[in-house]
Amino acid sequence: YTNLILGGSRMVKNVGVIGSGTMGFGIAFQFITNGMEVTIHDIRSDAFELAKEKLKTYLTIFREENVVFTDTEEIITDRLKFTTNLADLKNCDLIIESATENLELKQQIFKQLDLICDENTILASNTSSLRLSEITKDISESRKQRVLLTHFFNPAHIVPLVELLKAPETSQEVYNEVDTFMKKVGKVTIEVKKEVPG
Repeated sequence: YTNLILGGSRMVKNVGVIGSGTMGFGIAFQFITNGMEVTIHDIRSDAFELAKEKLKTYLTIFREENVVFTDTEEIITDRLKFTTNLADLKNCDLIIESATENLELKQQIFKQLDLICDENTILASNTSSLRLSEITKDISESRKQRVLLTHFFNPAHIVPLVELLKAPETSQEVYNEVDTFMKKVGKVTIEVKKEVPG
C-alpha cells in the first residue's frame, strides 16, 4: 500500500473491484493494462476461473489486433488478484463496486466497506440505474466525503468514456483525484451535474 503525494493529493496505486462479471472484469482489465494493482472481489470463487480465462482471451485478442501494452502479458497478469473476503480490500486506494443492480445489496456492501476500509479509501459505484445517494445513505458522514459514482460504458476496457458524479458531500479533492486517475489509465471523463437514475 503506497501513499504518494502528487499535486497535494494521494495517487491511486491499487484498486479493488467488487464483482467479476462483464463490467467488473472489464474495469479491472483496463486498470491492470495501465499499470495498476487490482484485487477483484466476488462471493463465488468459481467465478474467478472464468475471469482468468477471460483475461487470457482478452490479451490474445489485443495481441492479434497488434495492440502493444507497456508491460509484458506476464506482468499484467500478475497485477490481478482475486478474493472472496471483502476485508482484503481494506487498504485499497480506490474501490469500485460493480455488483448486481440491487439496491439492498449495494447498500450492504458500502456499509461493510465503510467499516473495514482505511479512512483514506475512496468508495465508488458503477451503478447505471440506481441513485448514489440511496446506495450510500447508511455510511458514516466522514466517508460520504470520499464517495462518488464512476459509471463505465460496456465494454469497459474498450469504450473510453466514464461518467463521474459527486454526491452532495463529496469533496472536490476526491473528485479531482479520481478524475486524474481515470485519465491516467486511458479514460475520458464526463462530469455529471445532476443525479438521475438510469
